[in-house]
Amino acid sequence: MTNVKRILSLLGASALVLSMAACGNAGATSDGGGAASSARPTSPLNQIMDQVWGTNLSQEEQQRQLDERSMRQEELIAQCMNELGFDYTPNPNSGGTIVVGGDDIWQPDNREWVAQWGYGAVNSPWNARWEAEQAAREEAGVEPETWFDPNQHLWDTMSDTEMQAWQRALWGPPMEELPEGIWNPESGEILDNEAFNEHRGCSGWAWNQIDADSAWNLMQSDEFRPLMDAMNDMHQRVQDDPQMFAIESEWATCMANAGFPGFNRQFDAQNSIWDRQSEIQNNIDWENWDWATMGNVGPNSVPELAALAELEIETALADLDCRESVNLRTRQEAVQFAIENQFINDHRAALDALVAAAVQGN
Repeated sequence: MTNVKRILSLLGASALVLSMAACGNAGATSDGGGAASSARPTSPLNQIMDQVWGTNLSQEEQQRQLDERSMRQEELIAQCMNELGFDYTPNPNSGGTIVVGGDDIWQPDNREWVAQWGYGAVNSPWNARWEAEQAAREEAGVEPETWFDPNQHLWDTMSDTEMQAWQRALWGPPMEELPEGIWNPESGEILDNEAFNEHRGCSGWAWNQIDADSAWNLMQSDEFRPLMDAMNDMHQRVQDDPQMFAIESEWATCMANAGFPGFNRQFDAQNSIWDRQSEIQNNIDWENWDWATMGNVGPNSVPELAALAELEIETALADLDCRESVNLRTRQEAVQFAIENQFINDHRAALDALVAAAVQGN
């Protein structure tokens, strides 16, 4: 019943949450290089939005809230299924895990880290950490955790017809039967999440109930949508600020002199690696990939990825050198933080109301 777990998890509130240093302007040094010396200053607006998302809370408190939301969703699913005449036992194992990364695993401004991982694209430090942990568990003789659903006893007693009815009540009709405009059959993209969940049976209905007071829904509400639009405009102003262009122009000149021409913005360098990686992976014949003999898709099994891994590190090191030489991070942050502080002053009441609503929702 692997698909049972997968579909329910995709629709549930138990998504894996990653709170990484990279997401909060955290770095190892003042301008991206050398040994770790001090944390980067936190964006004024991020300090406020951390309260909205709850990422300012301890890992234990975030996990507690996630577990509570997940269990509440399970209870709502059971309520819905019972009203439709089906048995369903809430699954206490359906929750996710808050994973907190730190400078020890994500250090894009540390030279030693960049020399090993580049941008973390072809070779991922997260995958390496997971593989190392799995190997350590195997060496220690720790048995892998098994997933168990308390509804297993129901599935074992159902006929095929009963099982189909039970699954339809839980997950809704097949994707092919959804009304037009909810999803794109060619790409598989969900076009309207709320409408999609409304057609996904009790699991979708329960998710909509749980998600109603989420930070994301709050920011999409009529009350806070103007604030979010203004925030998006503010972010665009940061990107388009002439001072930003001037700083990155210096960086681009440095990159060209280092043998990496063609980049206009600093993020163009890492995007070039991610784009090339996607292109290589899209050209892989997945249907005929021999996992037994070839192993996982990566630099050891795909020559193009091996070559890209070398280019990634060369590009990332040149990028780091140029960021340092033009003092890019500190100068950009000065521009960004000034614009953010003005935005905060202009929208203080709306931001305070958003934080209050989000905290109450949690």
